[in-house]
Amino acid sequence: MIAPVNTRVSTGATGGGTLAPDGAADADSTRDRLLAAASEVFGEKGYDGTRVQEIARRAGLTTGAIYANFSGKADLLLEAVRQYVGEQLDELLKGDTSKRSTLDLLADLGTDLATSTDRVASELLFEAFAGARRDAQVKRFLSAQFKSDDNRLHEVIERIRDEGMLADEIDIDTAVRFCYALMVGVLVLDSMGFDPPNRDAWATVIHRVAMSFASGSPGRPST
Repeated sequence: MIAPVNTRVSTGATGGGTLAPDGAADADSTRDRLLAAASEVFGEKGYDGTRVQEIARRAGLTTGAIYANFSGKADLLLEAVRQYVGEQLDELLKGDTSKRSTLDLLADLGTDLATSTDRVASELLFEAFAGARRDAQVKRFLSAQFKSDDNRLHEVIERIRDEGMLADEIDIDTAVRFCYALMVGVLVLDSMGFDPPNRDAWATVIHRVAMSFASGSPGRPST
């Protein structure tokens, strides 16, 4: 899937890409250009409406450069999702909790997700959801990715429990599902053209919700 490290794509006067011997740095630069262009085109035209020729043209390269680095359109989308979406949980898991609880960090992540002005990651993930309906490769990737993220979110919420901040009656599997529901809901609203909410107002709501999970908070009323 990834081009050999001893090749690069060099750009001539016409902007097309041709393979030439070189190091990994130039190959990485070519991949970055293609991923950036793919992110733009997927956001503008959607997964079904995107053609690899348009991605290559936007990157100033040829379709040969795409197929030297990726297996096709689905591979480009999935690599773009990995690059732009995967950073959020990574930042959470390696966050410094010496001064702030993991529950606070999780609430901050929920705030960032809904109020970010950089919509690249959300647009890519939404297109991946749409593509999964008709593309088996995209569907398999999303299933594997969500299982991986599921484990990482479990780690985060287990850490909250270990810190004594998660009420005993909160089921961890259900809490993880709640996080996914929040994320997907934000993606849907964004795709419909809703503006992000006011950050301070959203932060107030999401922190109140997060704190309701905390140990010592009142449980669900009896029915």
